[in-house]
Amino acid sequence: EFTSLEKLDLSLPLVSTGEPSAAPDVPETEGAVITLTQAGDSVEIVGEAPEGVTVSTIAEAAVSHPDVVEAHFGTLSDEEDVFVTRNETLWQGGAFVPVSRGTQASGPIGIRFNQQTSGEQQAFRVLVVIESGATAEIRELWDGTEGSGDGILFPVAEIVVGDGAHLRYL
Repeated sequence: EFTSLEKLDLSLPLVSTGEPSAAPDVPETEGAVITLTQAGDSVEIVGEAPEGVTVSTIAEAAVSHPDVVEAHFGTLSDEEDVFVTRNETLWQGGAFVPVSRGTQASGPIGIRFNQQTSGEQQAFRVLVVIESGATAEIRELWDGTEGSGDGILFPVAEIVVGDGAHLRYL
């Protein structure tokens, strides 16, 4: 509300390339049982999801969980917010994490968006659906590799937590 956006350069190109495996190790993802890393339009998933947990891209989720995506995607964000609007215009990729009813995730789940080049903008989405009685911890990280310099991130996370469910979202 009180920050001038005059110097925000919205003409920067959209991030299109990246190599998730080139993202450096960071403490925030240590201990995660599974981590989805997106760099540009490339995604890498390392680890194994606990039983009752899925970690995928939103594009994959539209095929594997169409009812969940249709019911929740785009329903929780404020469309009047200029940054959400920008995200809806530009987003590419993103993460989908549903946790089934009653599931107690055995360890943290990592979601990481790594910028590897400077002077670009990146927009991504996260959809988390924790069903009734489930428990999970999700660690979301936005970072850049050394030398990535300036850029703009437009993240949007939509989180649904069912009755009696618990989510720790960092």
